[in-house]
This record gives sequence, C-alpha cells and structure tokens, in this order.
Amino acid sequence: MVQATNPRFMRLKAVFNVRGGVYTTVVVEHQQPDWQPQPVVDLQHL
Repeated sequence: MVQATNPRFMRLKAVFNVRGGVYTTVVVEHQQPDWQPQPVVDLQHL
C-alpha cells in the first residue's frame, strides 16, 4: 500500500475475529522520515 499511495503517514489496523475464540488485532504504521504530526489541539483549556 505504501508503494502504491506514497503517503506521508499511514496506519493500518486489521481486526480478525475467527471461529474458535482466537482474536487478533494487527496495527502497522509507516511515516516518511521528515514527516511530523500536527500539534494536538486541546479544546478543554480554551
């Protein structure tokens, strides 16, 4: 997916709920080396 879309940041989460009681969650992240997230906006202190 990264090669196809060339994102600055990507998070992929897959949740598997299969028969037999085996539950698995897989989370994978990719970010370009120069990418920085936007600062968090805290609306409770405005």
